[in-house]
Amino acid sequence: DAQADPGDAAGTARPGRHPTSSGTPLPGAGCRDKRRRPAAGVDATAGDIVQDFLARLDEAVAIRMISDVPFGAFLSGGIDTSAVVALMTRHSSRPVRSFSVGFSDARYSELAYARAIAEHFGTDHHEFVVSQNDLIEHLPALVRFRDAPVAEPSDIPIYLLSREARRTVKMVLTGEGADEFLGGYPKHAAERFAAWYQMLPRALRRSVLESMAHALPFRYRRIKTAMTTLGVEDRQLRMARWFGALTREELDRLLVPELASSAAGQTEGVAAADGSALRGILYFDQTSWLPDNLLERGDRMTMAASLEARMPFMDHELAAFVSGLPDRWRIHGMKRKYILRQAMRRLIPRAILERPKVGFRVPVSDWFRGPLREYLRDHLCAGDARIREFVEPHALQRIVDEHVEGRHNHEKLLWATLTLEIWHREYL
Repeated sequence: DAQADPGDAAGTARPGRHPTSSGTPLPGAGCRDKRRRPAAGVDATAGDIVQDFLARLDEAVAIRMISDVPFGAFLSGGIDTSAVVALMTRHSSRPVRSFSVGFSDARYSELAYARAIAEHFGTDHHEFVVSQNDLIEHLPALVRFRDAPVAEPSDIPIYLLSREARRTVKMVLTGEGADEFLGGYPKHAAERFAAWYQMLPRALRRSVLESMAHALPFRYRRIKTAMTTLGVEDRQLRMARWFGALTREELDRLLVPELASSAAGQTEGVAAADGSALRGILYFDQTSWLPDNLLERGDRMTMAASLEARMPFMDHELAAFVSGLPDRWRIHGMKRKYILRQAMRRLIPRAILERPKVGFRVPVSDWFRGPLREYLRDHLCAGDARIREFVEPHALQRIVDEHVEGRHNHEKLLWATLTLEIWHREYL
């Protein structure tokens, strides 16, 4: 057995033994070798498939705990990181170090859920709270770390959490990849209805249904997104629209004329996948969003703090096993990540398994209307703003005003233009 140093608070990792909390091994658990378990075949029962998945995930976690440095885990309070922490406790004789980040506004913070998981598994838990002042202070530096405009506001809390974790550990396990391989986003369930929705008359969809969706308050943003995206008949454009990409008409209004025409090909080059609607959207996520944003963000933000991140859900054998299962093991009715939920039923508290997915949302929408309002205007509306080379100033001014006055939520577009402006100031 490989045993960590007794003085290492990360605990004793014994990947060769794979003990459970009761001292008995998980079904199928063991060191990865040439004698792999066969993937669950057509004659396998549902219980066999769940146990096989659990054993493979357990093995992926155990392998990534092999380390000669102190390590821990990022814990968001969702099912993905909770599953990782739950399995880590099976391979450690000491409390697992867990690290969570949140915000003072409880509407956006999942710290309470993370704390509940930490208490349930007896981790050595650490919390960190991010404010709007952290955004102002660190955003220019993060633009330099990423060598590009910062794609998501969540880069900032991830970096700050990594810096905090680095005080006591040198490596963490994270939950990246679970949503993209197991079907964890609301759009994964909704995309199955695109073909049916498009059978409705186009006039009905655009004049009635989509107009009604636009008029809904922001708290119904998922319904708004679904209603305005399902009707996009071009598959490539629809995939991008799920992430909030602008429509052709919106681009024409915002961009200067010489750029508007070139933006038409923004989704070209993303190949389609054969098979079901679910497999198609998962393929898109796995070949675009996952490598080009989530994994790059995770690597750059953790390494900027000199912290290594390991991702059990990205294990290639686990991913291959899941990809060979029928769609119902990912999306079951409207339940997402179904196989993970089934595998965790005896390990994770029911309240965590059944709570709605919140996602890690930095409250920049509220910050742009409140404490960061002048910061936003100073960067985007000033006469010497670099962004004026690319966008129509009056169009951008209208978008800023609509957001600040609470008439519409433009947080994604404003974040993109703000970080593009900062990138130009830093590099050009």
